[in-house]
Amino acid sequence: MSVAKKKITVLVSGSGTNLQRIIDCVQSDEIRNTEISAVIADRECLALERAAKHGIKNVRLQRGPDFSSQLNKVIPADTDLIVLAGFLSILDKHFCENFSGKIINIHPALLPKFGGKGMWGKHVHTAVLSAGEKESGASVHYVTAGIDEGGVILQQSFPVSEKETPDTLAEKVHAIEHEILPKAIDQLLNKSDQIAFITDLHLHEKNVSKKGVDAVANWKTVLQDVKARGISRIILGGDLGEKEALKIIFDDIKDFDFRLILGNHDKISDFRTFFAETVGKQELYYSAQISGNDCIFLDTSSYKLSQEQRSYLKNWLGSTENPVVFIHHPVLDDGSWMDKEHPLKNKTQVEEILRQSGKNVTLISGHYHHFYKVTSDKIRQVISPAVSYQILNSKSYQADTKSFGYLILGFSEQEVSIEAVNFSV
Repeated sequence: MSVAKKKITVLVSGSGTNLQRIIDCVQSDEIRNTEISAVIADRECLALERAAKHGIKNVRLQRGPDFSSQLNKVIPADTDLIVLAGFLSILDKHFCENFSGKIINIHPALLPKFGGKGMWGKHVHTAVLSAGEKESGASVHYVTAGIDEGGVILQQSFPVSEKETPDTLAEKVHAIEHEILPKAIDQLLNKSDQIAFITDLHLHEKNVSKKGVDAVANWKTVLQDVKARGISRIILGGDLGEKEALKIIFDDIKDFDFRLILGNHDKISDFRTFFAETVGKQELYYSAQISGNDCIFLDTSSYKLSQEQRSYLKNWLGSTENPVVFIHHPVLDDGSWMDKEHPLKNKTQVEEILRQSGKNVTLISGHYHHFYKVTSDKIRQVISPAVSYQILNSKSYQADTKSFGYLILGFSEQEVSIEAVNFSV
């Protein structure tokens, strides 16, 4: 049975490069299951020509006191989302309230600092440089009656160099707009059950501190980002840190629904106060369903998957479809120094079990301290960036102590989408 497409209306004022990006992403299904119902402009502009070229209904309205009233009449009744893509007119309070939660805008700076009246085009880039900001970026936010005051949906930043000009800044911001606007549209129209996968914290570990890494600060930054995105569920991917640091972690996530797997830096006995599933067990492994997806959580704290767990995994795979496996250590080779020096000791046996199942398996792992995706036949493996620091995916050991990150897993029925979120110190 076909699913009815979501419908968007795009408001424009200029050349329409963001509109073109939306059109391209709709056609390629990067913005999934969506069509553009109408493109509406407040002046003659190239964006209208782009719409006409692609056979999209396009309307030009006259600016004036009754502009919002005109707009309200021409927006298709079945519109799911109104997207402002380089749209310069101000929408009145009544219109914003009438479509509350259904209007979004792309803003060429990091909100809330560089928003409000007059903050558009080169004006905002000049303001960023005049303020001596070390970073800039773009924001997708909800539109309310207050200019640029709606909640931020998605934001991406980059460092501002000493040689930056308003023109070079505008070029970089525009590239980010083209990346995050389609992503935000897709997320809003095709909402999935999002879970943060957070791994390799290494809190209070001396060898991490010696590298100049403030792992606690990184953890707080990640958790703040998770909260800002409205994500309420977390999977901790192992190697959390010293025993005394666990109270910090579990106090911080007390309001979240969370699950846990163990890595080689973890001892199950340290977790019994915080995670009921560890009580009375020598290994932590279990299965659960997430949004129609069968998931299994395995324990490789001994640097291997025990015979007991291998049997459990094999039996579980026989009764599932599109299984998702959470295991701290990666199973498929990625060719890195970590893969050579610190692999799962019996990963060949584990890989054989997965292949023999004949199922389409998704593996979510950590341990290697870098983001990496690899697919082999029916096995898709994603390695998460670490919260503490990164180890480059290279043949020799190369630590990157200035970056960290986590994964956002989007669970919908029988499907898991994966997005890496990265930060720089």
